Amino acid sequence: MKILILLTSLFIAGISNAQDTTEYIVTVYDSNPYTIGIIAKFSSKVDTLSIHPACPNYDYPNGWSTFIRPNTNSLDFIGDSKWTVNHKSEISYNVDLSFVNRKWDVGNEQAGIYKDSSIFVVTRALFLTSNNHEKYKVSFNLPSEYNVIAPWRSIGTNRFMVDSKEELSNNTIVWGKVSSEKIRVKDFNLQFVLLGYEHGTTRMVGETFESILKEYLEIFPETPRSDYLITVFPFEQNDGEAYSTSNAFTLKSEPSSQNKMIWANQFAHELFHYWNGRMINGPERSKRQWFSEGATEYFANLALVRSNTISEKEFYRLIEKTVGLYFYYRNRQYPEVSLVEAGSEKSKYRFGVYNGGWCAAFVMDMIIREKTSDQTLSDFMNTLFRKYGLMNRSYILEDLEREFAEFLDIEDSSFFKNYIFGIEELPVEEYLDKIGVRIDYTSYEGTAFIFNDVTADHSQIVLRNKWLKD
Repeated sequence: MKILILLTSLFIAGISNAQDTTEYIVTVYDSNPYTIGIIAKFSSKVDTLSIHPACPNYDYPNGWSTFIRPNTNSLDFIGDSKWTVNHKSEISYNVDLSFVNRKWDVGNEQAGIYKDSSIFVVTRALFLTSNNHEKYKVSFNLPSEYNVIAPWRSIGTNRFMVDSKEELSNNTIVWGKVSSEKIRVKDFNLQFVLLGYEHGTTRMVGETFESILKEYLEIFPETPRSDYLITVFPFEQNDGEAYSTSNAFTLKSEPSSQNKMIWANQFAHELFHYWNGRMINGPERSKRQWFSEGATEYFANLALVRSNTISEKEFYRLIEKTVGLYFYYRNRQYPEVSLVEAGSEKSKYRFGVYNGGWCAAFVMDMIIREKTSDQTLSDFMNTLFRKYGLMNRSYILEDLEREFAEFLDIEDSSFFKNYIFGIEELPVEEYLDKIGVRIDYTSYEGTAFIFNDVTADHSQIVLRNKWLKD
């Protein structure tokens, strides 16, 4: 009798698990590459669906819903990215992808593009989802010569399992005649697609991506199994955007060894957001921008020099502008705006968010090295990752302040009071001097020159070498 009850329970659980999966069948038409068909089969009948609300173009007041074409009368748009479906468990609609052919002011990496007989598109524009917390199965019907490249776990040819709504609707995919290159480091599976570039650049780009990924996995050794996609294509400006388990960036010039400092840094920055921004995350978006963006740029820069992607001299060139513009921001541009407040208007206070955040991360790193002798900001980031990322916990800024004080084994940290919430100038010059690095800057111009101090003593040189390599 007990065995029968157990088997019955397992059978019911199996049915329940099967019912907790929504299936999407995506059809790509050879005759019309700018229209796709989607059939959505929900685990239960639903009344309301929604599409991702973040459409970065004010020309479309209805957001991504602008491009949804219902195939039945039961699917009706009601505004605010929401649709009614009249208690249905299956719907069918088309998506008009003509927007991939227009220039987006924010950059087409935030929308899509058609290149090399292939389409890159953000999944924000594709999937109508319910409020159910479940898994998703996504299948693609493609023309025979097409491939689909997605940042999801493959369960067969052109078939994928997706673990959350965030990974489904806040990502990027590519389909068409293009192929991807694959890199595996530990349990991290990285694919990258180069659209619009000669095949000869692939090896150099792949080797660079792999070396940077290895640096990050040294910082976060407990990173769980991950599938990640990077798409790169030419555009009129260098830019990038990170998504749940993918990123895309654009380049003015084709990737080469001469401009490696630019494209490798863009990749490094967007990839680090997988940890700092996705897994180490919190609800106070504006308040944490200095940390999410500034610390991310700090580790991206360091990853390049530590992996020998760029030289020490190139590293100094890379950070000179960052530091110089922070002094311009703090002393000339917005001296009364704190780094926390800078996140409220990211574009306006950009030099506070990115440059000020970079300088804050540098000073935090130096404070940790000074007070602990064997710990660095990398160790602090891994502590946050273990406490928040792996535990699926979100943080607020006061948590970050407390964690920093606990990491240093002090009662409270005046660092946050003075430099993050406050408007005191970060002691960048003081800590550069401690590692035998000189800086000469003109704050009203936003210029700075950074170079090794020829009078530095042995202890300073040791600290500098540890910073650049550890």
